[in-house]
Amino acid sequence: MNSDPRPSSPPGRTTNEGASPADQDRGGPAAPRGQRDPCYFCGGGMPEGQEVRFEVLGPLRAWRARTSLALGSGRRRTLLAVLLLHANRPVSRDRLIDELWGGNVPAYAVNLLQKHMSSLRAWLEPGRAGRGPSGTLAWTEAGYVLRVPPGGLDLEVFEQEVRRAREAHVAGDLRGASDAFHAALRLWRGPVCDGLGSPLLDMVRDQLAERRIGAIEECMEVDMVLGDQADLVAELRWLVAHHPLRERLHALLMLALYRSGRQAEALAAFRDARRRLLEELGVEPTAPLQTLHQRILAADPDLMPLPDAPAPRSRPPTVTPAQLPHGVPQFVGRQAELDRLDALLADDRAGAVVLTGMAGVGKTTLAIHWARRIQSRFPDGQLYVDLRGFDPSGSPMEPAEAIQGFLDAFAVKADQLPAGVHARTALFRSLLAGRRMLIVLDNARDAGQVRPLLPGAPGCLAVVTSRDRLTGLVAVEGAHAFAVDLLPKQDARLLLTRRSGTAQDGAADGSAHRPAGEGTGEGTGEGAAVDEIVAFCGRLPLALSIAVARAVTSPRLPITALAAELRGARARLDPFDGGEQATNVRAVFSWSYRLLSPPAARVFRLLGLHPGPDFTPAAAASLAGLPPRDAHPLVAELARTNMLCERVPGRFALHGLLRAYACELSDAKDTREERRTTLHRLLDHYLHSAHLAGRILRPGRDAGSGLRPALPLVTPETPIGRDEARTWFTAEHLVLLAAARRAAESGFPLHARQLTWSLASFLNHRGGWRVQVAPTSR
Repeated sequence: MNSDPRPSSPPGRTTNEGASPADQDRGGPAAPRGQRDPCYFCGGGMPEGQEVRFEVLGPLRAWRARTSLALGSGRRRTLLAVLLLHANRPVSRDRLIDELWGGNVPAYAVNLLQKHMSSLRAWLEPGRAGRGPSGTLAWTEAGYVLRVPPGGLDLEVFEQEVRRAREAHVAGDLRGASDAFHAALRLWRGPVCDGLGSPLLDMVRDQLAERRIGAIEECMEVDMVLGDQADLVAELRWLVAHHPLRERLHALLMLALYRSGRQAEALAAFRDARRRLLEELGVEPTAPLQTLHQRILAADPDLMPLPDAPAPRSRPPTVTPAQLPHGVPQFVGRQAELDRLDALLADDRAGAVVLTGMAGVGKTTLAIHWARRIQSRFPDGQLYVDLRGFDPSGSPMEPAEAIQGFLDAFAVKADQLPAGVHARTALFRSLLAGRRMLIVLDNARDAGQVRPLLPGAPGCLAVVTSRDRLTGLVAVEGAHAFAVDLLPKQDARLLLTRRSGTAQDGAADGSAHRPAGEGTGEGTGEGAAVDEIVAFCGRLPLALSIAVARAVTSPRLPITALAAELRGARARLDPFDGGEQATNVRAVFSWSYRLLSPPAARVFRLLGLHPGPDFTPAAAASLAGLPPRDAHPLVAELARTNMLCERVPGRFALHGLLRAYACELSDAKDTREERRTTLHRLLDHYLHSAHLAGRILRPGRDAGSGLRPALPLVTPETPIGRDEARTWFTAEHLVLLAAARRAAESGFPLHARQLTWSLASFLNHRGGWRVQVAPTSR
């Protein structure tokens, strides 16, 4: 689609290019079909005075009363444009520097920015005394704020009028909707801030061009009910010519032709639309357009307009939704994450925030806690929905169902609901426009499920949680991603001790929930037990919470006995069953596992055999018996869904409980022979990789005597040069140590000896033999 808004509507309908405020007040050349809306500068909205009024919907312009103001240099115009697109919201100094200079930031950028700001203040407030505080362009802790009074910016008025039009449409006031749409669209004079360029301006220009053409489509739909169909055909042909891939415009043109008694031309319009879609995109028209074609072909009488426009219905009542779930009463830790989230909100960079992490890590708990902490900043209400992306039912919620729930929260009645998902999405965003609302979208499966639920107007914040990284949401919608990690050890101890009633952060006497005297004098023993429970839970909040529940519901069970119970469990995951699926670690993990592709699921199971602590995609390829080019996307899928964590770039790890789950799955689904062959391939991978790296570091020593050929499908890593070989050994020496132990325990004595020899040779060369190898040398 062409993002330049100048051809978005035919001349004389919705454009006011080149008109001054005085021209607009007289009606100007843009008044559609004899109708005239009051000018928002001079005739309708804002009273005249000394305030500066701004126009960004076209070339940047500013007016004081009826006088056009000179804007100065290109850089000052860009600075003003960026501030206006954040009107009444702070913009950080770093953001402004990036917008003004991009990748060519001068050495004294901060001083130059301050100079531009001083010049801009003097221009905005010519009567302001010397260095007195500015009431228009102010500095705050979060950045610079340009204060624009209500009605002082055409973009703000455009959004208000579009919202007014949509609310009137929902209420059945089609004439009011048409008037408001025309008033909004007549504000446009060309592309946003035409002639200026910066990363933000370029992005916003495209976004607003899309919003404008969407408003034009809605306006045409309303006018089609109100007006002469034949009068609309010429305009729709013009729009289709300039936006040939927008099926909604093609549908409107077909409908206008059919209602004008031109059935054959309507069918020809469909054939033209289909040809264009096939030629440009190689796709057939979507189902709604094809259905409309079939109805026109059958001369469906229901497509003809009603004799009279419907009477206005009552407007939906104004309500303030408050849907946030109950938070955790004794929330523990996460201060670093909360500080980062607060900073993002204070800097006004947030439109959507994505909290992502492995199953059970506490994403929802953090999201709800933060949402309740900041809810006072969103006085118009808070919405919440569990999207069931990873759920025992296996059926994620459709966006249409979530939107319907939100519309119900706004008390929109059934007879006020428009037909179709897209229209209801537009209504939902219209209801959000001009409001400050918080929307929590919990447990999302993918970006496609979330996109229709994001607010379209500033002032609202969406908080999304998902086990998936939702990379598409970050890349396309500009969402801010936050990885929620395991709790630090001290926070994990605090969670366990505070909720279980163990005193003094784990060095406890257990008196809060245990009989008098039973825990006294055992601070050291109970403190060690707390540490053992934290380690056994792998610092995973879900596992810790289940352990807490066990302690609280068994008040006579000492904390040391709970540690012994975990230690003595037949399988590591057995103790982590809280009695229902949401508190059963196996079940929670299974909701992620079953959404993996079959190849990725197999790799995950087999990775349970890896001795740790981490691995590369190359090692995963040999373990799974796959070419590296096939293994890389599978490892990426596991990382994207947080079944693996990427500790450092290119090195991945399994959480201890996920490793136990992978081992259980492999025991159940893979044969014993397949598991042994997998381990054999893995040991061959490390042994032959170590041999190749060792020959580079110590060419005079032949470590290859007795080295058997690697199994088929093993691809050893091949460092080039001494630096790469040394780097490889440094990264892998703990893995080699663990692999040697696993080989000795699993009946691969030759691998154990040769891995130990290769590792010892490197560590001796580095001077670390005694520290690193002694524990396994016996």
